[in-house]
Amino acid sequence: KPKGIIPSAIHWPDGQVGGIEGPWWDPHNHSADPLYVWPSAMSMMTESLLLTYHMTGDEKYLEPLKSMARIRLEYGDGYGNAKPGSAEWCSTKLRSLSSVGAKFHFLTGEDDFDELIERDGGAYVQYRLGGDLKPLEKELAETAEAFRTNYPGYTSEVRYTDRVLRFPAVFGSNGIHPDADPNIKTPNPSLLYSTLTGDPGDVGYFPMNAVRWLTEPRDFAALVNEARDDRFSAELYHFGENQRELEIEFFLLAPGRYQWSVMSDGNPKGSLANGILDIQKERNRLAIRLPARQLCHLQVNAGP
Repeated sequence: KPKGIIPSAIHWPDGQVGGIEGPWWDPHNHSADPLYVWPSAMSMMTESLLLTYHMTGDEKYLEPLKSMARIRLEYGDGYGNAKPGSAEWCSTKLRSLSSVGAKFHFLTGEDDFDELIERDGGAYVQYRLGGDLKPLEKELAETAEAFRTNYPGYTSEVRYTDRVLRFPAVFGSNGIHPDADPNIKTPNPSLLYSTLTGDPGDVGYFPMNAVRWLTEPRDFAALVNEARDDRFSAELYHFGENQRELEIEFFLLAPGRYQWSVMSDGNPKGSLANGILDIQKERNRLAIRLPARQLCHLQVNAGP
């Protein structure tokens, strides 16, 4: 196994990397092959390592993340014929590591993984870092198009809920047809989760969702622009005909006093509402009203 790469399985009780059969990257530890073929569910471990670093402050939990980031940056995707199990081969499967790097960046404000994020970061992370909206709009449009196609396949016709988002795969290459159907798009629910909550990565083992919108999901859209422990901002839109009342619950803002305001493109001269939010506990709610069919901007900043 290349130095600095987290294995996908460790044999018990001797601690051998991999299993008792096969190479380290394909340990044959399960009848449902290739369940443990590297990287398998390694993202669960990388997120857990970052969470443990956040809780303890011990730099040793970052070392495996940094060593794999170095391998990814050194070899990239340029070794398609690399020997399985080699560092070059591992690099081609490490693109998802940027999700953990993005969490680190927004959690600490430090730049240890910024080069990796710039290379592999998704559309939402790139928007948060540089403000480029076009890639994000493109991916959101593709997700919307996916849900427009055979909507019952995602809703009323579902029989196995943990596989509902696998539906488009049957229209891929070697599915029900030899060639993929380019008209069947694959939705990206992780992207929707990020735009709505401000979490730059996956929800799984170290969620960093900054906000919860306590309102009915229909006719409502939100895009989190910034989510730190001392400030928060988002764009909001209500598609209904009448104003909407909602409450907002913040998860990442540190205890203290904050100034908040709601601005509207339909009222450029001043705020629709503003006030003071006093955060003294982990979950704090702010009640606001949104006008119908006007783009609004919510801003929360640490204040005096």
